[in-house]
Amino acid sequence: MFVITFIDAVSMIRFYAFVFLLFPIAVLGQNINKSKITINNFCDTIPFEYTRGKIIVNVDVNNQRKRFIFDTGAPCLISTNLMHAINATVVGTGHITDVTGKAQEQQIVNVPEIKLGNVQFTDAVAMVFDRQRIGLLDCFDVDGFIGSTLLKHCIVQIDLAQKIIILTDRLTRLDLRGASKSRIKLDRNSRPF
Repeated sequence: MFVITFIDAVSMIRFYAFVFLLFPIAVLGQNINKSKITINNFCDTIPFEYTRGKIIVNVDVNNQRKRFIFDTGAPCLISTNLMHAINATVVGTGHITDVTGKAQEQQIVNVPEIKLGNVQFTDAVAMVFDRQRIGLLDCFDVDGFIGSTLLKHCIVQIDLAQKIIILTDRLTRLDLRGASKSRIKLDRNSRPF
């Protein structure tokens, strides 16, 4: 199940416009949707920093504290620097195509453990991006993206006013008064449409 609720949808639309122009939208030939979650019946509130329209969270990757952009539409991504720091195992490559139609090959790695708040994901598969090649991310000082390939296990509620994200696996644990719902379709990498 993958449910997302937004408190401030206009800001999120601006955010996704930036992300979809910057990052790959298609991965061919590899399934990067393989992570597992170690708990059930959970509900965790995670604070975030809201900087220039981006949600930035603290994440523990193999017991190293890092800053990641939280993006429900992107796959899990880590920087080449982080890949080397955690000795991530390369499990393949994927041909990616960005929104301009430009194709390139990216490494795909196994990340044994990613922890967001108290929610732990294991055996995650992440695409690797080169921070030097994508210089626009330097101003955010991040080492990756928490994305759909991890969040497929969660119901996500984002409250921009309080700067919190609630992750749960039980819809009944969220306050949904006044919320509207719509159907979403998930692609092969659990990106919601």
